[in-house]
Amino acid sequence: MNNYEGYLFKILFLTSVFLLIVASISYIYDPAGIYHNSFKKHNSPSMYADRLLKSRNGLLWPEYSWNRRDVKKILAKKSNNIDCAIIGSSHVYQVSSVRKNKSLTNICESITNLGVDGGTFEDFLALSYELINKKQKPNTIVFGITPWALDFYRDKRWGRYGDSYYSMKEILTENKIEQNSKDVFDWSYLVNLINPLYFLQSIEQVGKKELKINEAPVFEHSIGLDTLVMLADGSIISRSKSITNSKTTRIPVGGTVYKIRPGSVYSEVAIALFTKLVRKLNESGINTVILMTPYHHNVWLNNNPTKKVLLEVEARIRKLGSVLGIDVLGSYNPEKNGCSPDEFFDHMHAKDSCLSKIAN
Repeated sequence: MNNYEGYLFKILFLTSVFLLIVASISYIYDPAGIYHNSFKKHNSPSMYADRLLKSRNGLLWPEYSWNRRDVKKILAKKSNNIDCAIIGSSHVYQVSSVRKNKSLTNICESITNLGVDGGTFEDFLALSYELINKKQKPNTIVFGITPWALDFYRDKRWGRYGDSYYSMKEILTENKIEQNSKDVFDWSYLVNLINPLYFLQSIEQVGKKELKINEAPVFEHSIGLDTLVMLADGSIISRSKSITNSKTTRIPVGGTVYKIRPGSVYSEVAIALFTKLVRKLNESGINTVILMTPYHHNVWLNNNPTKKVLLEVEARIRKLGSVLGIDVLGSYNPEKNGCSPDEFFDHMHAKDSCLSKIAN
């Protein structure tokens, strides 16, 4: 072995050792709970959901704690006397029936918020499966449809409750899905072990005390606390810093592109399956409603790619609602909802004061 080969071998060896150390730390501390369940009975997602349903002020949601899909799946199972359950993305986090600015009061006496980060089509099926199999089914399911939600594979995080998704899909298609189709290895989980950001988040967990479930104190929802709070209905109160920053943050014209794909905005195959889902829910005695939450006014200032997609998807959603004979509430256009520019956290997340204006 010459000097060059020896040098190259040392570099490859040291790099492999370094990546192994990074991956091991990311796996062991696993801040997002992706690879294993590190929770004990007293601080598990199930216990969090139990405590949440009994809470008066909501529970604190520390950074890098429970997986939100774990908690929302359990809420779907355990919440009783549900009038309305809303399924969607972070766009619906502010939809609530327990805060001052209540939402959907014309159709919902109470709401269980099952919104999840990046929620999309697969989440609709997975959480609907949990709700349709309850003894006490909700009266209404509200689908908060984002511009990307009528398509497959726009987000991978639904795999957290993939069994529920495939079970619902099997019911709707009347076809048995082969197990090997469900168990396709997702290489992104392996790559994430050496993700620099995930590694740094893991390092932050070293030496921290055991995670505890803590009741939030009495506080003003419009001001917030230092950490996120999940209210008893599953809705989210943002951090005080985020609320304060939203008052001065400048929204660029056209907003910021997030999951928007010009030329590929929805799938007719997904829409056909969603149609079957709605009809199946209706057959089981569950009403269905579609909700569109608005984007900031600056997104609508010129003919940017996001605006074009919003117009195209909204037109398709209204057509879908007409075909299904169900209510379509709200609009991506804030002016149609009567919202002002200061009623947004950013270009695509409306505050509860804006969402409370959406009616039939």
